[in-house]
This record gives sequence, C-alpha cells and structure tokens, in this order.
Amino acid sequence: MMGKKLHGPAHYWRIMKRLTLDAGSFVLDDVVQETNTVSQSTVKAYLYALLKTGDVAVAKRREPRAKGGFANRYIVTHWSARAPVQRRPAFTGDKGRRQRQLWNAMRALPQWTIRELAIAASTEDVAVAEGIAQAYVLALQAAGAVLALRPYAKARPGSSGASAGLYRLKPSANTGPRPLEVQRIGALRVFDPNRNAYLGEETTKPSRRAAA
Repeated sequence: MMGKKLHGPAHYWRIMKRLTLDAGSFVLDDVVQETNTVSQSTVKAYLYALLKTGDVAVAKRREPRAKGGFANRYIVTHWSARAPVQRRPAFTGDKGRRQRQLWNAMRALPQWTIRELAIAASTEDVAVAEGIAQAYVLALQAAGAVLALRPYAKARPGSSGASAGLYRLKPSANTGPRPLEVQRIGALRVFDPNRNAYLGEETTKPSRRAAA
C-alpha cells in the first residue's frame, strides 16, 4: 500500500535527484505532482534557490508543455545527501565583515590561539571579540575544517593559568576567499560557498545502482 506523500525541501530534493537519474532531467510540474498539499509557488521558490546556488542547472530551455506553453527542464548538479537549504544572503555590515576577517586571518596564519586569531582578525573599524572568534573556530572544528594542535586545558591547582588551545585551518578546507558559513538547522552544518557544497558530503553523481 502506498504511504502518505511527503512534502518539504527534503522530499523535493529526493524527487529531483531521482528524476535526474531515471529520466535524465525534470520540469517543475514533475516535482509538484509528487508532493502533497504544496503549491507550485512553494516548490518553484525552492527550485529557483537551488538554481542560484548551482545545485540545479537548466538542461533545456523552453520545452513545449503538454498543457500548453513552455517549461525549462532541469538537472541536479551537486549530489549532497541532505537537501540544500535556502540560505540567507551573505551577511552585510559589521557581522559579515567580522566573519570575513576571521576567515582571512585563519587562512593567513599557520597556527593560532583564539586570542591571536581575534587580534589578527580585528581592524580599526571592526574589532573581533574573543567570544566571536571562539564560536566560529569551534564550529569549524566540529565540522572537520579546523584541527586542534593543542587542546584547551583548564588551570591546575597551584598553576599560573589555563593553557590556551592551539589551532590551524586544515589545508583541504582552505578552498577560497569566501568564508565558510555555519548553519544550525537541526544538527550543525558548514557550507562552503567556494565549492558550493556542505563539508563532509558527497557531491558527485551516483550510479543508478548505488542510488537505489
């Protein structure tokens, strides 16, 4: 017996990948027909978001539709297991500048403590607090982009103080000038805008047998 049809980005993404593998491409109506109580505009907005990020590309423009008119055909180009999220535009203002300054400092320094990174990332116009630097570093460490050469250690009784952690950016994570984006949608995820992919996720097209 057929189960209840699902809806939401995860379902749209699964449909798009399956149609690309099985049929070679798909049109918007193909995806809408396999969803439940979802308007075409909702699916269309998600599809257009994927076009902007490069997860989906146009395969053929203005193909005649059976119902009349024309429609583009699309293909999935990045095969992440999880559905890409509709990301907000890059931060602007001081918040965006702090993130870019932290990323630039991480790429330039061979290794650093949180304090050293915050100092290196700060400018006369926009200072970066140690708390902001620490949150960014620990998020990237959890995602596998930053390596702890020496973990942070609390002060022992009678000692002069705590031992600061020492970190470095993994060479494999240094993919370009755009900073890695930390996302907390359920579990923590880190998006690399330089590769247009999430860290730790496969983005190559699977075979039909592997996808089954």
